[in-house]
Amino acid sequence: MEPGQSYTIEKFNPSISNKLKDLMERDYLKMEDLNSLNLIELINSLNTDTCLMIIDQFADKISNEQEIDSINKCEFFLELINDWKISNNSNKTLRPGPDQMKLKEILDRTGYMQEISTGQRKYMNKENQSVTLPTGCECFIGKLPKDCFEDELIPVFEKIGPIFDLRLLIESSTGYSKGYCFVTYLDTAHAQIAAKSVKIN
Repeated sequence: MEPGQSYTIEKFNPSISNKLKDLMERDYLKMEDLNSLNLIELINSLNTDTCLMIIDQFADKISNEQEIDSINKCEFFLELINDWKISNNSNKTLRPGPDQMKLKEILDRTGYMQEISTGQRKYMNKENQSVTLPTGCECFIGKLPKDCFEDELIPVFEKIGPIFDLRLLIESSTGYSKGYCFVTYLDTAHAQIAAKSVKIN
C-alpha cells in the first residue's frame, strides 16, 4: 500500500469484508484505525480461513470487554495476528501443497488413502492394492503447473472414470510438482481417454 493510501472494506475478500463490516457496525473497529496501524497489510497476508478464525476470536474477546477503546481494540487485533503467526511459524517460508480441506473432503468421500514419500505424493484405493490390473491402465500426464496438486487433479481425472491411484512427482528441494503425474484407472479405455484429452492449465 502506498503512503497515504487507505483501503475500504470492499477491497477485501467478500467473506472477510462482511465480517469486518459487522465488527464496525458493533463499534469494535474503525476503518481509519485499521489503516493507521497497518493492520490492512497483515490481514491481506493471511489466508481467508485463518483471517476469519482470528476475526471470530477477536469478536468473542471484545464482546466481553466493551470498555476497550478503538485504538486498543486494533492493537489487540494486531496481537492476535502476531500470536498466530508465531505459533504457526508463519515467518518461515511455507512449503507448497494441496488445499488440505479440499483433500480431506476427497479422502472422506472416496475412502482412499494418501501416502507421502520423498519425491512423490500418492493417492490410492486402499481396498484394492492387491488387485492385478490389465496392461495399459496407467497413463502419463505432463505439462502440469508446478503449483497444481492432487486436490485439483483428482476431480478432473474422476470425471473420466474411477481412479485406482494417482502419483504426483515432487521436487524434494522445493515441494513443488515436477510438472507431471501418473494416473491409473481400472480399465485401459479410461486411461487412453485421460492421456489424450486431459489438459490442465
